[in-house]
Amino acid sequence: MSPIQLRIKALRNERGLTQVQLAQLVGVRQATINDLENNRSRRIELDLLERLASALGVQAGDMFEMGDTPRRHR
Repeated sequence: MSPIQLRIKALRNERGLTQVQLAQLVGVRQATINDLENNRSRRIELDLLERLASALGVQAGDMFEMGDTPRRHR
């Protein structure tokens, strides 16, 4: 897993939106939102990131958080 993750689900829930509603706001399928929220998508287009940020009322940079970094075994 990447140490950088998108906070789409948390931000969406804070705003009381369903995946379907968010998908409609940004012009993608609900499955795309689901894939992004569950880390099944390895990349995101900048345009989509900006549309998501706008729909969620945040700056694009606010959508990222650091995840757990894998520990090295000794």
